[in-house]
Amino acid sequence: MQDQSNAHRVVIALGLVGSLLAFWPVLTTPFRSDEWYIANFALHSRLSVETIAQASSWELFGDPRFQPFSHLLLFLIHKVFGDAFVLFHLLSWISHIVVGLLIYAIVRELHDDKMTASLCAVLFITGFSHFDAVSWTYHLYIIHQAICLLVGFWIVLRDPLKLRWWQALAGGMVVGLACYFYEAAMVIPAMIMIVAFRSHYMLQKSDSGSKSRNLFIFALCAVVLYGGFLGLYLSQMGAEVSGRVDPGLFSVAALNTLKGLWWQGVVGNLGFAPRHTIGDLFYLQGSDLGIGPMFAIILFFTALTIGLRSQGLQILRQMKSHCYLILILLACAVSYYGIIAMGRFNLYVVTQSRYFYLPDVFLVLAFSWPMAAACSVQSETPGQNSKGGWRRFSTALMRPQTWAVCAVCIVIALNGYHVFRMCGEIARIVSPVKASIDNVKRFNEMSSVEKQLYVDFVPRNLDDKLFGGTHIALETCFGNAGILTRHIGKAEYLYNESDGIVPNAAFGSQKANARDFTLEFDYMMWGDIITVVNSPQNTFRIRRLSPAENELLLRLTYVGEGSPQEIYVAAKHPRRYVSHVVVQKQGDHVYVVEEGRLIAVKPVGQGEVLWDDDMLFLGARVVFPPQYCYLENFFACVGKAKYDIEGMDVGDVIPGSALRAPIPALNSDPLYWRFD
Repeated sequence: MQDQSNAHRVVIALGLVGSLLAFWPVLTTPFRSDEWYIANFALHSRLSVETIAQASSWELFGDPRFQPFSHLLLFLIHKVFGDAFVLFHLLSWISHIVVGLLIYAIVRELHDDKMTASLCAVLFITGFSHFDAVSWTYHLYIIHQAICLLVGFWIVLRDPLKLRWWQALAGGMVVGLACYFYEAAMVIPAMIMIVAFRSHYMLQKSDSGSKSRNLFIFALCAVVLYGGFLGLYLSQMGAEVSGRVDPGLFSVAALNTLKGLWWQGVVGNLGFAPRHTIGDLFYLQGSDLGIGPMFAIILFFTALTIGLRSQGLQILRQMKSHCYLILILLACAVSYYGIIAMGRFNLYVVTQSRYFYLPDVFLVLAFSWPMAAACSVQSETPGQNSKGGWRRFSTALMRPQTWAVCAVCIVIALNGYHVFRMCGEIARIVSPVKASIDNVKRFNEMSSVEKQLYVDFVPRNLDDKLFGGTHIALETCFGNAGILTRHIGKAEYLYNESDGIVPNAAFGSQKANARDFTLEFDYMMWGDIITVVNSPQNTFRIRRLSPAENELLLRLTYVGEGSPQEIYVAAKHPRRYVSHVVVQKQGDHVYVVEEGRLIAVKPVGQGEVLWDDDMLFLGARVVFPPQYCYLENFFACVGKAKYDIEGMDVGDVIPGSALRAPIPALNSDPLYWRFD
């Protein structure tokens, strides 16, 4: 037993070190995409009842959801950590490790086998499909929800004699509040209650009812808080959710759920090289076959078969007594994934990796039974200690138990390698954002007086399309009104990727081109109207005319020859879930570009648009919460034109037209995105 104890400690230690090394490349990377909005809100908002209420009700996409703890958690963490990227990543990684340790504790309660528990825990913390939920710190609430639910399972599965009243009270509270992080887990607390009441029933049946008193405290606390969640959720979301659910499509949802669980939750974590796309969100698209994972699978099933043959009756007897629990764990995984597949993604197979995190927790727990069976072959033989070192080594090497452990270790090593490789890829893509932040931070620290800096740089890699949010990042991390300005004539310095920070030759000048401007952004259309610019002088809206068409409406107050006049531009364009728009005044015309193609030209003559920087909607000045719209890469340049469009006609493709919205389709069916 001492050898096994030392071996399991070695497995855990190697797993922790390997997991840290795998995530090492992203530890210093800045936030990605959505998190800049909550970071900006946290920086510019004092902690109050009002801001807590705003953070609790914020939903970026405007889609009906009820997850009040998710953005509240992020808001509070941002208030504490500020812009210390390493602390955010360490918190996310440590929380991920806590999930692994809870898996270890639960498997220990189920099988009383340290090696099986260690392998299951390390298998989870190195699982490839979990890396994006950990590396993208915005998804910390998913990890913390997993912690809350696992605490509940750990309490109801351990010996009631070891359960203290304060543990029961705390456990019941975290289980009851777990769904407030993310409503997709709404069925799982009910599963925990089933396990709790069964444990209570078994204790009553064995005349040990007094031992279940603390278990009753746990259940009562969880039921009250969980019931509160169901009541609030149904009162706020019930009508909308029921209106969107088509019972006739349940069979399609069930099929897609099983497909997703198999290809992403099971096959995707068996060490195969993943097929994927990175486009702001990380998408898994299956895995490529490989010799290493196939060898590991064959090795494991060989050990499992021998284990079942040698101790079949004992193993089957144990599995029969826990059959209900295996089904409950699988039901937890299926329910979570199924709710997302049915309600959020129109019944298509979900491919975003963060949605595999919590289902994989329960898949790994269910896997502990075949893992325990494969490792159940007797580890010692009579007279073993009397053998020589080589004989003992060769004997241990030939045991099926050793094969099973080696098979799982091969999968763990391959998964860890894939996590490290993808974390390096993420770090490489967001490195321009990190470099920009560091450069401006050094510039600000070295300046004895406040300087104004114009940032003319949006780091968009056309191949990777991973948005980092440079403008939002700079204004968020260094939210000083004197650092950034988008009036190039008022900026003492310029910053771009090629030249770095240089003096601005146009500082203080009022040249003719100072009346030009460029607005550029990506948008998602959810509601009927998106208001992009909304100042007293100007309005810029996108209106949905039909399921196949949108209309772009632009009203500008234009000052020409001393008198203001209204300039209107309207253009219809194909409705897209995501779209890239450029509005630019260059010379005597205003140009409107959608997806790289010129869709409207308006002659306006020589004049100047009345922009108010405080009222102009910029990416860093999000109206909170931004319901029914989602804007990214908002670039506002007043003082010059970014593109050379002058003289082009409607229908022409502008230079740089390959610039597309970096946000990929949230729906995994590519046919959904065709507009032929």
